[in-house]
Amino acid sequence: MTVSRLRCIDPVGGAPPSSGHGGGPIQHAVIVEKQDPRIGRIGRVTIADAFADGMSRSAVVIGTAVDGPVRVSASEFRNFAAGIAAAYDKQAILGRSPVVVERTRATPSPKAPPGTLPLH
Repeated sequence: MTVSRLRCIDPVGGAPPSSGHGGGPIQHAVIVEKQDPRIGRIGRVTIADAFADGMSRSAVVIGTAVDGPVRVSASEFRNFAAGIAAAYDKQAILGRSPVVVERTRATPSPKAPPGTLPLH
């Protein structure tokens, strides 16, 4: 499966809900995971030419039991890890199954917790 040209912009930059705006923040721009790790198979997945700005947690999450590999290429993720929960997953791409990253950049939010690293 290939997902290309995904565009995702959180108007509040991944901030938690407040009286000034409704709804919740975008937690992750991309999640590839199985609902039940014992059932089915997720094979090759490609995320290409994606752009996201403003995530409260990691930009991309590859869950457990994904056969993969999941390929993330030619993508850009800005302002990830903008929320309090980001302290648990400070990486731009959190891979719990095989993942290949090519020509992808990720820049943490100015609100990101200490130790959150960009991806170049």
